[in-house]
Amino acid sequence: MSDFFYYAAILLFPVLSFLILEPVGARWGAQHKSFYPPPDIKARSERNGRYVWIIKYVTLSFLVIWLAMHFSLISQTFGPHSNEVLLSVTWGILGGMFLFLFRAGYRIAIPRMRSIEYQEPFLKGPTAFWLILYFLGGFSEELWRGFCIAATRETQRDITHAIIWISISFAAAHLGGIPGRIHGEVPDAAFEAITGVFLGCLFIFSGSVISTFVASVFYYTGLFYYLRRLAALSPQQTPNPSPATQTPLGGRHSEPSMRIQPAAGPRSPKCPDCGSGLSDSQIDIVNPFECPACRNQLFVSPEYNKRIRRACIVLSFALGIIFAFVRNNIILFLWGPVIGFFLVPIAPIFCKRFFPPKVEDYASHATRARYLEL
Repeated sequence: MSDFFYYAAILLFPVLSFLILEPVGARWGAQHKSFYPPPDIKARSERNGRYVWIIKYVTLSFLVIWLAMHFSLISQTFGPHSNEVLLSVTWGILGGMFLFLFRAGYRIAIPRMRSIEYQEPFLKGPTAFWLILYFLGGFSEELWRGFCIAATRETQRDITHAIIWISISFAAAHLGGIPGRIHGEVPDAAFEAITGVFLGCLFIFSGSVISTFVASVFYYTGLFYYLRRLAALSPQQTPNPSPATQTPLGGRHSEPSMRIQPAAGPRSPKCPDCGSGLSDSQIDIVNPFECPACRNQLFVSPEYNKRIRRACIVLSFALGIIFAFVRNNIILFLWGPVIGFFLVPIAPIFCKRFFPPKVEDYASHATRARYLEL
């Protein structure tokens, strides 16, 4: 394989993403020689642009398969262990879970991600469409990734540098189109590149494109349902006080920024003093916190946090044993503590949502008389 075809393969996905245009917006821009469409054209362009992604993915799949057959890399593209379906699916599910949990930690480390996520393109449009797109996109993207890694090995290039460049192309491709696969701000694009690095490493580790396909579908589908549910439980929107500015066609901020305030769901705990609902983000399971309605100090029993920690320890060691058993390598048992290290700070985010804690009044608890039987 020549250098031209190698670099063309790596750039194939982002080039298709930016060059296959949505017709309504493209025609308006060509006629008016402007990148600033009116709101009705912008809305139609974004609605139609979602379906253009299907054309992009179908084209990408055909081109990758043609290149893989042309250069006799079809088996390397699917991976040497692609015939081990059960094992590949297992690694894919575990990989998708890791990505989902890592995303939660990323949101904690970079609080701006929370406001960015409320503006993700997949919050608009039919649910069935996005599920089909995640399935089709997962197949096309991971087939492309597998071919790029196979081409890297075939040309005897450094695999580490290749994974980085492939991941940058992956993130850039998700920015293309109207709308893109992601909102497009720097933290969002950076996490897409991190996702690409992880999926590339997973392909090398598992030796199967099935693993990365399952991980991709699992992660993006889980994120889709999680953010859609979060948005549904947070209907209150307040416009950003900054003045609204019109951006070019395909820009990442076509409308005034809307910041959604967290709202309590039907299963959310209620303040024991005023009875107002408390959203997950307002509940601190470690330290006393303030009720936003009555301003009284509340707290969650320490036993709740202890139970979460015990469950994380058991789960992490169980996964370590599974890793060691599946791969028949006792060293992989060391993954248990590593998983536990990530699980312990992240698990409360999901536990508060699916297993709501009991909230108590902190002042009455602190002044309550305690008797010790002698």
